Amino acid sequence: MKKMKNFKSVIFSIVVILLVFTSCTNEEAIIDPQQNIDQSGSIIITLNRLNQQYDENGNVDETENPAGNIVFDFCFDFVYPIDLSFNTGATVTVNSLEDLIGIYNGSTENLFLNGIAFPFQVETYNENSNALEIETINDEGEFLSLLEGCSFDEINDCSCPEIYSPVCVNITDLDGGIFTISYPNACHAMCDGFSVDDFSEDCEEDYESGMGECFEFMYPISVILDGGAPLTINSREELFNATYGVYQIDLVFPVDIVTQGDMAITINSYDELEDVIEDCFN
Repeated sequence: MKKMKNFKSVIFSIVVILLVFTSCTNEEAIIDPQQNIDQSGSIIITLNRLNQQYDENGNVDETENPAGNIVFDFCFDFVYPIDLSFNTGATVTVNSLEDLIGIYNGSTENLFLNGIAFPFQVETYNENSNALEIETINDEGEFLSLLEGCSFDEINDCSCPEIYSPVCVNITDLDGGIFTISYPNACHAMCDGFSVDDFSEDCEEDYESGMGECFEFMYPISVILDGGAPLTINSREELFNATYGVYQIDLVFPVDIVTQGDMAITINSYDELEDVIEDCFN
């Protein structure tokens, strides 16, 4: 992690301290000081590595996350909430990946996360069953084994062209349903260990991946994530952050877009949006 200017470090320290010591009023972020939270070298490795998936502003780096799903772009996802501790002994309950990255980005040389409460659970991908599954991590040894299985230390010489020719892979989720991961092109999918035989014949267009070459949304727009309430999105960065790792994304129509030729168009359905993409890519 790049060193921050002193002033910025002070501000971040204040933000983290306030988060840890005041958020208990509405989310019970401070946990029982008697709870067993162990110092963990593995959580430090995990956070350092996970941070590489984000840019310096804390936004998801699209180039480092071609699948748009942390299990495949990183290696696993925590099942939240998880209980962590700082080097000062303060403890915090983290309720989401976004919160975890926010706290990590607020760390300084004097205040940083260095412990986790066992046991905890992670969401992983089982290539034999082509399904997501939950794994329980009971101690530091099992945590270290999980990281070793991620092969973070192996040299990744997989370089893919920036060509938008999407391929899709169908995965079984934790409830036994099927969801689809859309990669920008076959190279990215193969780098994640998939083969041509794994590609779905009915590959839906990934509007987020393709829009930079074809069109841009005119923000704000509204989306529905995993069947929840409509969420207002104000920028492309917010869209990618909000949809990262989400299995079901629905646009709330109508939406306005601007095409490559600077033409403003109102889109009223997915069929109309697909027509724009097909015209763009012939």
